[in-house]
Amino acid sequence: MRPGMSRTFSRDLAQSLALMLLELDAELQEFAFQVDVAAVEPCAALATPEPELLPPLG
Repeated sequence: MRPGMSRTFSRDLAQSLALMLLELDAELQEFAFQVDVAAVEPCAALATPEPELLPPLG
């Protein structure tokens, strides 16, 4: 631990970083699933109302 840093701050920072990593992992898992689905069904991304799966306009 760095001098001047409280244990509470260090613990809170570690917990926040752990949560961010869990959220990033969930996002990456979802992205990988969408890529797999698009590879199997190329037209599925065009038929979905979800904006993150639609191709960019213009």
